[in-house]
Amino acid sequence: IDVADPEQATSLLAFIWPDQEARWTRARNAIDLAATAGLDLSAMRASEWLEHELAGRPHNGSTRVVAHSFMWHYMPEEEQAKCADVIEQAGAAATSQNPFDHVSLEHWGEKHSELHLQTWPGDERRVLAHAQAHGAWVNWKLS
Repeated sequence: IDVADPEQATSLLAFIWPDQEARWTRARNAIDLAATAGLDLSAMRASEWLEHELAGRPHNGSTRVVAHSFMWHYMPEEEQAKCADVIEQAGAAATSQNPFDHVSLEHWGEKHSELHLQTWPGDERRVLAHAQAHGAWVNWKLS
């Protein structure tokens, strides 16, 4: 969706339930920011984007982070598998000088959404929080 196009931005806002004014306001603010920030939007599969962005070696001393929220279940299983593979490959290539993190807020849990952090090297996975899908509440699990 190209939010710089007013018709497409309006279509996107139409998906927000009318009683959720706070969500509508957040979305409107995000659309306004994206439309004025000069973003370069490209249409491609998530796995293609990941492959492109994670290609090559990271700058020495930098941490690469892939973050996403509430998009995983919209992808076909084949695309999910491809994305997971690209993420795992990036994790396997991580070093202590160039770590790799995967942050995801998705409906991973049975009753609620979960904020996960997976870090490499070491392939450690932690649940950082349980959350209501639309941000009404967050229950942090930090210790």
